[in-house]
Amino acid sequence: EDLLPTGGGPSGGGSGSGSGGASAFFGGPSALFGGTSSLSARLKPILMGLKRYDDEQRQLGALTELCDVLTVSSEEALVSCLSCEAFVPPLVELLRCEHNPDVALFAGRALTTLADLMPPRTAVACMLRLGAADAFCAKLMCVEYIDVAEQSLQAMEKISSAGKDHASVCLRAGGVTAVLSFLDFFQTGVQRVAVKTAANMLACVSCKQDVQMVKDALPILVNLLSYGDDKIVEHAFLGLARALGGMCLCMRGASKKGDITTVDSYVSTILSAKILDEMAKLLQVSESGAINSSLSSSSYYEGVKSLSKCCDQSPLIAERLLDLDVPVTCRRLLQSFSLGGSSSSAATTPATTPGAAGGAGTPTAAAATISPMVSPSIRSSENTLSILKLVDAMLPTIPESVRSLEVDTKKLDFSPASHPIDDAESGFRGILERKPDLVEGKACGVLLPTLFGMMSSTLAYQLKQICMSCMKKLLVYTSSDGLKEMLRDLPASSTVMGLLSSKDHAVQMDAIFMANVLLDKLPSIFVRYFMKEGVVFSINGIADQQPGGSPGGEAKAEGGDAGSSGAGGRRESRRRSRGASGASPLAEGFLTPQGSLSKVVQHAKAFRERYERISAEHGVSSDALPEEMATLQKLARSIEGGDTEALAHMLDKVLSETGGIS
Repeated sequence: EDLLPTGGGPSGGGSGSGSGGASAFFGGPSALFGGTSSLSARLKPILMGLKRYDDEQRQLGALTELCDVLTVSSEEALVSCLSCEAFVPPLVELLRCEHNPDVALFAGRALTTLADLMPPRTAVACMLRLGAADAFCAKLMCVEYIDVAEQSLQAMEKISSAGKDHASVCLRAGGVTAVLSFLDFFQTGVQRVAVKTAANMLACVSCKQDVQMVKDALPILVNLLSYGDDKIVEHAFLGLARALGGMCLCMRGASKKGDITTVDSYVSTILSAKILDEMAKLLQVSESGAINSSLSSSSYYEGVKSLSKCCDQSPLIAERLLDLDVPVTCRRLLQSFSLGGSSSSAATTPATTPGAAGGAGTPTAAAATISPMVSPSIRSSENTLSILKLVDAMLPTIPESVRSLEVDTKKLDFSPASHPIDDAESGFRGILERKPDLVEGKACGVLLPTLFGMMSSTLAYQLKQICMSCMKKLLVYTSSDGLKEMLRDLPASSTVMGLLSSKDHAVQMDAIFMANVLLDKLPSIFVRYFMKEGVVFSINGIADQQPGGSPGGEAKAEGGDAGSSGAGGRRESRRRSRGASGASPLAEGFLTPQGSLSKVVQHAKAFRERYERISAEHGVSSDALPEEMATLQKLARSIEGGDTEALAHMLDKVLSETGGIS
């Protein structure tokens, strides 16, 4: 009977409106009470009943009627008729009722409905200002009535979903621990709400006090990662990923202040809770690149981004991820972007010979170019960039002395007794002293073939930049013997040559750096192949350029190149300017290397001097080039003449002389 119109509206009431009781009922929620004026008239006695603290039965009746009114009212009607400043204070007060669970239950239900229907800036903000979060947390920390606890969970979920500002208030009221403390007492549906609420609040971790509030709840979320319900697992994973992101912000702030003790405590919390171990299990993918777990793509890559941020802040976390074989997962995800890139490069420059094979467990270039059928969301450029950022963050930083090519070539020869670390810039120094083959054993053999494939298959500027950053680190931190085996099936010389042909100065500097490292690691091999592939010729051409005496000299030189290529040059110029300014959304979290013509010329001259010295030591000169070209011409004539064994004999000779490396 309460649901039927009772009249009193401006139009004459429900049945007096000319459409009858049934039409009024189906005419919309506001028609149930004859319009907004009737709703206001009904809410006034309800508000008076809520404030009758001397008559508990009257309060309970008012609460029951208020819940009924809120259930059938629309947001528009409530906004115009219900004042949160008037209704929320008595509701919050009644929520704290200890001796009557029905009063607390209906008060919590009314607050939940208000949080769901009313604008957050009015209802939720008013609730939190009056201490509703503390009251709900108190009901969850001391569960006496399961109905009240479940209603409190639903209310916390509505409040935490209203925005980060509101979720942060719940977090600092102890909400994460409150919603997870008695999780086993609830049904599966309520457990999902609880874990989702915790994930909403963990997105607000931003200071040391927040970390202390959620520290005890992290092991609970880690245990939930092995739960049987997929939704609970995903919410727990998302909560841990967000908690890691917040802790990384805290570590960054502590590092700037020089508070190493606080940073170490954060790292200890992450490692001791086994967060990385359990998250790495859920991040595993099959050989075809499909996610093994039930995680959605968005949750999966949010976890990847959080791990990348953690590696940036602590080398111990990067070491742990390398030990957990996360590079294998990254390689499988990146393989879908190779798209035959390495094969096309290898066709330009033969890099293998009959019978030549890589080491055991080392993926070949052919394996790196497999294009599995995977989800389009996994193959998006944004997700690929996230994977590459994780790879780059897991690898040690290259010291400035190495980047500037100031160190002697022998110091780049990485071995258990000799490290290319001569300053405190890289936090990996102590780790590499304990595990000198960490990068070579866990990352280089796994990732290098795939990165070579991506370099030749992708056109995205940011992807190429991070690929080159990863490749430079792998080349620097791998021993000469390891590189000789891993580069057997990879077109290293032709890749460097392709980078040198770019008009981007930053790319040219990366190419010269890679050429320096390869020449230092394997001088007997690349002193010849750099000449054959034209690397020496290109770098000499760069070294002979004149940067120009006027400030606009460099810009003029670049403008000439761009103008000669027409619209393609203008597109290249715009692409470089976007990369330099960081305007691209893909550039977030990665600083695009900057280069100028003067720096490129300086590095090119340094390489030329180094090459002349090393080539003299190995007895290689440009005079030998015509003889080898004549040999290749003779080979071509033999093949055209039908000599099927000529190529095999030539490849056998290359294998015996240089190990088949091109």
